[in-house]
Amino acid sequence: MPRLPPSSPSARSAMLRATLLLLIMALAACGKSEAPAPPAPPTTAKPAIKAPPEKPAGFALEDVKSEMHEGQLAIALTFTQNLAGAQAFDTLLRVTGPKGEAVTGSWALDGNGKVLRFPYVEADKNYTVALDAGLSAADGKTLGKKIDKEIYTGPLQPVAGFASQGSVLPARGTRGLPVVAVNVREVDVEFLRVRDKELSNFFAAYQRSGKRSAWDLDDERGYWGRKGKPLAAIADSVYSNRFVLEGKQNQRTLSYLPIQNISELSEPGLYFAVMKRAGTFHDQFETSFFFVSDIGLHTRMYRDKLWLHTASLKSGDAQSGVDVQILDSSGDAVATAKTDGDGNALIAYELKSD
Repeated sequence: MPRLPPSSPSARSAMLRATLLLLIMALAACGKSEAPAPPAPPTTAKPAIKAPPEKPAGFALEDVKSEMHEGQLAIALTFTQNLAGAQAFDTLLRVTGPKGEAVTGSWALDGNGKVLRFPYVEADKNYTVALDAGLSAADGKTLGKKIDKEIYTGPLQPVAGFASQGSVLPARGTRGLPVVAVNVREVDVEFLRVRDKELSNFFAAYQRSGKRSAWDLDDERGYWGRKGKPLAAIADSVYSNRFVLEGKQNQRTLSYLPIQNISELSEPGLYFAVMKRAGTFHDQFETSFFFVSDIGLHTRMYRDKLWLHTASLKSGDAQSGVDVQILDSSGDAVATAKTDGDGNALIAYELKSD
C-alpha cells in the first residue's frame, strides 16, 4: 500500500489516533499499583506470663510500701518471718525525709508479727528507710546486712464522709451539714425525710452514721437480719444535688453543705442524707441523719426520773406544749410527756445501762 504524505488529512488523523491511544495506555498504567501483600497468618503464640517474684529465702525483707492503716498513712515493711517483738525497733530502723532529715516517730509491730508500720509520714513525698543488720526474727536470725529502701508515699486515697450524726439544723445560725473529705472535689447527696409516724422504725434500724450498702437502703433488695424497716419504706426522697467541697490536695478538710436555705429541707422533721463521691458507682454510701427544728432540748438524769427543758433555738424562749417521747432500743415509746408553761417536764424513767 502506498504511504500517504504527512501533510495529507488521512495521515494527520492516523497520527492523532495513535497519540490518543498512547495517552490512554499511559494513564491506565499510572492507575495501576502492585497487589497488596497477603496478610500474615494469625499467630497462635500466647503472650509471655511473668512469673511472680520469688520470696526471699530465710529471714529477709519481703515488701516495702505505703498504705492507709486505721485512718493514717503509714510506711509498711513486710518480712518473711515473724519479728522478735522485744527488740528496739526505733533504734534498728531509721526514716529520713526528702532532704535527708530525720523523721521522728515510733514503729508498731502488727498483730501477725510480720509487718512493721511507721505512721508518721505525709502523702506525696519520698522517704528512705534504713534497716540495721541486727534486726532479728523471732527465732534469732538477723538480716545480716544493712538495707536502705526508698519509698514514695503517693497521694492519699479519696474519701468523703459525714462529720456528725444527729445534727440539729435550725432555720438560722448554722453553717450547714458538716462533711470531712480528702482529695474529693464533688459529692452527690440525696436527702430523704422520715415520715413522722415512722420515727420509731427509723431509730430501730438507723442509730448511727456510716457506710451502708444498697441492701440496707433499698426495699426492693430485701431486708434481712435486723429489726425495723428499710429506709425506702419509711422515708421519702425530697431533694438531691451535687455539692462542691473545699480543700487542697492531700489535705483533710471540713466543709459544710449549705442546705439551710433549701426549701425542700426546711420543714421541721428528721432527715436522712445519702452521699457518694461524684463519678463513682460503688455499692457503698456514706449516710447520716439530722433534724430540722427550732426546739433545743436540755436534759438532766436522776436515779429514777428525767427532767428536761425545751427552748427556742432562735430566741431562747421556753417552749410550752411540746410533746416528748422516750424511745427504747427497738424504737418503741416507753414514756411520754408534755412541757409546761416554763418549757419543763419531769418524767418517771430509770436509765438502764444495758
